[in-house]
This record gives sequence, structure tokens and C-alpha cells, in this order.
Amino acid sequence: MASLACSSSISGTHLLPTALAPAYSLRSCKISFRRSVESGSRSGLFDASNNTGHWILQRVRQYATVQAAATAKNDTTATTGRTAPIPPPSRVNVSPHGLSPPIVHRPGQIKGEGEGKRTILASDEMIFKAKEGGKLQTVMIVHGILGAARNWRMFSKRVANYMLEETPCQYGWRMVMVDLRNHGNSATLPGLKAPHDIPATARDLANFIEAEGKAPDVLIAHALGGKVALDFVQNVTAGTYGSAALLPKQLWVLESPPGPMTSEKAEGDMERVLEAVQPLKEPLPTRKWLSDKIVELGFNAGLAHWLGTQLKRINPDAEEMEWVFNIKECYEMLQSNRRLDYWSVLENPLPQGLHIAFVRAGRSERMTPDEGIERLEAAASKHPDNLSFHTLPNAGHWLHTENISGFIRIVNPYLSKLQ
Repeated sequence: MASLACSSSISGTHLLPTALAPAYSLRSCKISFRRSVESGSRSGLFDASNNTGHWILQRVRQYATVQAAATAKNDTTATTGRTAPIPPPSRVNVSPHGLSPPIVHRPGQIKGEGEGKRTILASDEMIFKAKEGGKLQTVMIVHGILGAARNWRMFSKRVANYMLEETPCQYGWRMVMVDLRNHGNSATLPGLKAPHDIPATARDLANFIEAEGKAPDVLIAHALGGKVALDFVQNVTAGTYGSAALLPKQLWVLESPPGPMTSEKAEGDMERVLEAVQPLKEPLPTRKWLSDKIVELGFNAGLAHWLGTQLKRINPDAEEMEWVFNIKECYEMLQSNRRLDYWSVLENPLPQGLHIAFVRAGRSERMTPDEGIERLEAAASKHPDNLSFHTLPNAGHWLHTENISGFIRIVNPYLSKLQ
């Protein structure tokens, strides 16, 4: 087997991989890479929207089919809380069915005319086929504030590959990652006009699903995306969207309290970030200029680095940058997210055939006893067939990057029941 060098150095917020070189063995590369990633995780470098670590992971698997145990320290069993080893690479990340299938980028589009004219959100898609072929189960993922479809690619690969290897299901998985309005490739779409709030964003999701021609089997929604999904369920149940709008079989709401968020810690960091960057005039000179400015404003270097990943060049020949999201409109979405209350969706009988599962991260402060834990547990005990509540230990708010294996252990029994 060809040798591989993947040494890294962490200085402040930078993690820089070296090129391939024959002087290093595969074993030394794997150990060096794992230590660097673990160090980066402790420093806060790796979060939900930092693709640097994901880029390195992809390269290691691509050239040597090796899964570095980047999350081994955080992986836990979902039921006991005891530290558990990461599942073997051949089981979770290296699949003979398609380790890393091509990503299909679907740009947003305008459909219909006159009063029926609507804007369809942009999305990314990956298809993981089963050995036996057959039907595909569709999992649709909705990100949170300042997120994007691209941030969920690694999560999608892990979940889909695991389900192919570990379950007796005879079908493959179609993973669809949506860019919400004002985010990612949907940020510049015409027709997504004010108000920029949760109900308008849920209507966007309804239009997207209607354009798909069928409801996803599973809808996974994180943070602000969770309230978007609950608003969608509320309106489909009420018939607001018409007969073309259909519900998924399962809705997974991750780290999203269903009621108003009274705690300053709920989305406090994001609010402060948006308030801090709104006065900055575009174009921004360089990524480094932004990073230095964010630190100067009192934020940590890890957050400053992450914000740098949310910039794009205005043109290839210039250093000047612009945001990949719409700042003012995102702030409006965040305010709407904090105000709205969807407890009525959960405490009244849910539509037949829909199961809603809430997942709270054990280390997160987004959901406290005062903000819904006991109330959710009570609602779940009242409607056990339609509602469940889970806590994922050893994970923070960005649970889809911090403890993917633990999340898989929670979700696997439910996904295995899909028909």
C-alpha cells in the first residue's frame, strides 16, 4: 500500500495538512492525524460549519481507506453514558456500496407563473445504493441559523453508510440537504421576499417538498431548522398548504426547544455575532481582516476562524470578500425563532403515521428544565407512539459533528422500521 503523510500543525486557528509523501508510513499518518484532530476539537477549531477537518477526513479515506478516530473521545452509548469505541471503519465510514458518492448540486429555481409562481430552494443530494438495488429511502436535512447544506455532508455519509452496513433493510438512502432562504446557495435566489421569519421559511420547505413530488421518509432539522419543521407540520396538519403537501414518516428535531427561548444562552452567541457583523461594510478586505476584527470585538479565535469560512470571493482575481448568507435577514429569522411557540403541535394528537423525535445534546444549554425538558418528557409519555425525547450524552449544540456515532445509536432503531 502506498505510504501517506498527513502531519498537521495547529497554530491559533489554523490546521494545515501537508502533501502526500512516501517518507511517512500509513500508521504514523493515522496517529499524527488523530492527535491533531483531537487537539483541534479541544481548541474549538472543529465545529458544525468548519469544513477544514472534514476536508482532511475525506482525503484520508480517499487515499488510504482509513478512518481516523476523530470523535473517539466523545463517542458514548446512548443509553448508559459510558465511553464506547467508535464503530470499526468498515462498518461506519467505509462502505462497499459507495464510500463517498458524488454530490449533486441542485440550484434553486422559479416554478409556475402569476400567483402560482414560487421559488424552490437550492440543495445538495447524495445517493447511497444498496447491494440488492431496489427503492431508496429519502432523508431530508434542514440546517440551523448561519448553517448550510454543505455542513451536513459528512453527517449524511456517516448515517447512510452505517444504515447500509448494520441493518437488514434492502433499500438504499437518498440524502437531501436543503439550503434555507438567506443561506448557502439559496441566499441569492429571487422571490424569497420578506417577511424573513419561521412561517415564511416553512412555506419555502413546503414548496421544496411539493416540487420533489413526494414527502421525504425522514426529516432531520437542527436548531432554527427544528422550528421551521414544526411550523411545516402545523400547517400541513391544518391544510394550509393544500392537498399537495405531505408529511414525513419521521421528524427528528435536534437541539430546538419548541417554545419561546427565554435563556440568553439559547442563541446568545449567534445574536451577538450577527449584531457585531451587521455594521461591517461589504466588500470585506480579506478573511484575515475579518478574523482579526472578530477577535478585536471580543469573540474567540475559533469563532473568528469559522466566520472566515462563511465568506466567498467577489471575483477570482481579487482578495475582497462577501458573506455567503444575508446578515440582516438572518437576524430577522433568528428573532422569529426565539419568539414563536409550537407546544400545541406536540401536546395535541399528532397526525397518524408521523413520529416526532426530539434530541437534546447533553452538554448543551439550549434546552433546560425550565425551557422544556420536563414538558417534553410528559408529552412523550402521553403520546408514546408519536413522540419521543432523547438525550445524547457527551455532545454540545453541534451534536451532528461532536458525537455522530452516539446519534446513530439513537436513530438506528427508528430508521430500521421504515417500510
